[in-house]
Amino acid sequence: MRDKPYFREWVCFLCKLPPSSTGLIDRFDHLLSRLLSDPDQQEFAVSCLALWICNNGSANPRDHHLSELFDITTFELAKRPELLSQVITDWFLNDDRKLPAAAAGLLSRLGTCGIENPVFSTPILNSLDERDLLFLARRLVGYIFFEAPLLSLALSLFRTENASQRVYGILYSLFVDELGYDYPTSTIDALESLKSTDADEDQKNFCSAVIEAIKGRLDAIASLPRLVELRPPPSLERRFGKARARQMDDSIENAKKGSLIRQIAREVPIKAGVGSFTFREGAYTDTTYLKSLSQSLLLPQRYLLDAIGYERHLLMLRNVDRDHS
Repeated sequence: MRDKPYFREWVCFLCKLPPSSTGLIDRFDHLLSRLLSDPDQQEFAVSCLALWICNNGSANPRDHHLSELFDITTFELAKRPELLSQVITDWFLNDDRKLPAAAAGLLSRLGTCGIENPVFSTPILNSLDERDLLFLARRLVGYIFFEAPLLSLALSLFRTENASQRVYGILYSLFVDELGYDYPTSTIDALESLKSTDADEDQKNFCSAVIEAIKGRLDAIASLPRLVELRPPPSLERRFGKARARQMDDSIENAKKGSLIRQIAREVPIKAGVGSFTFREGAYTDTTYLKSLSQSLLLPQRYLLDAIGYERHLLMLRNVDRDHS
C-alpha cells in the first residue's frame, strides 16, 4: 500500500479527521504507529501528526487530545528517544501555539511510557541563535506545569555547544527566577546531581552560583516573622478545608473515569470492615486486607501564593512573540 503513488496524499486527507470520529482516529493512530516503525517514513508520520494537531488541536496550555486519541503513536514515539526529542523541540519552537500545547500534553503522558527525563534535541539546540534559545526557555516555563519534565528539559540546555556563552545567562534567570522560585528544593537537588557528574569546572561553578542564590532567598524568607494577624480565623480554615476536600474528591472521581483499570475491572464498594475475601471452588480465600494509598504532587509555589498572578505570568510567556524574545 505504501508503494502506491498517491499513498501520502491519501494519508494527508486523514489529517482532517475531527476528534469526534473515534473509530477512524483509532485506525489513523494505528497507521501512524506503523509508519513510525519505518525509518524512511518517520518524518512523514511526524508531519502528519503535526498537521492533524494544527487542524484539530487546542491552544489551551496543555492539550491532551494527542496523547489520549493517539495512544499507540505516543507509545511508538516513546520507544524512540531521539525522534521524541526532535518532535518536542520542534513543536515548542513552532509559532502555531497548538503544537507546544500538544507537546506539553504529550510530556504529561510520557511518564506512563517510562520516559521520566525528556530532553531537547541537541542538534536543534546547536542550530539556534540566542533569540530562539530565549524563546524556547520562555515556552518551556509557559507550557509545562510539572517539575520533573520541566527540570529535565531545562538541564538539557547545558548540552548545547559553547553553553557558557550561549545559554548560561538564560539558564541563570531560568533557574533562579522561575524554577528555583517555584520548586526550590527540586531545583537545588537537580543542580547538585549535575555537579556530581562529569561536569566541567565552569558548569560546576555556575551550578554553585545558582544554588547559592536560591538558598539565599530561602534563608531570607525563613528569617521573616510570622504575623498572627494575617492568619485567617479557625472557622474559615475549617470551611475552606471541607470545600477543598469536596473539590479534590470530585476531581479524583473525574480523573478515574479515564482510568484503564476502570475500563477492564468492575468496582465493588465495601461498606465496612478492614478486608475482603471470596468464596471460590468450595472454599474461602485468604483475607485481603485494605491498605491506604496516597499520591503527592508538587505544585509551583507561586500558584499557591497568587494563582491568578501566576496564570497571568504563564500566559504572557506563552504569548510572547519570537521577535520580542
